[in-house]
Order: sequence, then C-alpha cells, then structure tokens
Amino acid sequence: TKDIQFDYVIANNREVSKEVKERYERESSKLLTINKKDRNLFKELGIEIIESDFIEVKRGYVRHDVKKVTDYISANISIG
Repeated sequence: TKDIQFDYVIANNREVSKEVKERYERESSKLLTINKKDRNLFKELGIEIIESDFIEVKRGYVRHDVKKVTDYISANISIG
C-alpha cells in the first residue's frame, strides 16, 4: 500500500458548553481533542496543526462548520 502524507491537520480549539459535554457523556460518546502526545507525533511527522473555531453546535451536537473550514482553507492554504 502507498503511504499517505498529510501536510496539515485542521482542529477545533473552541470550548463547548458544559451542557454539550454532559450530553456526550450521557450517550457514552467523546469529543475528539488533540493532546500533547498527538502534538508531538504531528510535529515529528512534519504535519502542521491548524487550530481555530471550526465547529457549530446544532441541536446539542458538535458538527464541523463547513463554511468556517472552507473560508480558512481558501484564505490561508495554497494548493498545488
């Protein structure tokens, strides 16, 4: 198989409310976060972490905000 190399990881850095966190806990679900170990691995692999407010909360669930992600990529990352 061919190795896939990523240049960037896009991650949310906005805190979610206590109510949203509790809802996920009640449903035995977890919100993904980047920890120190992840940061070290990405750095070692030469992968840049891009962090910003990339989420929206709809009906108590965290979702990617496609417009925020698209706007960030369009304004900051050249492809090609």
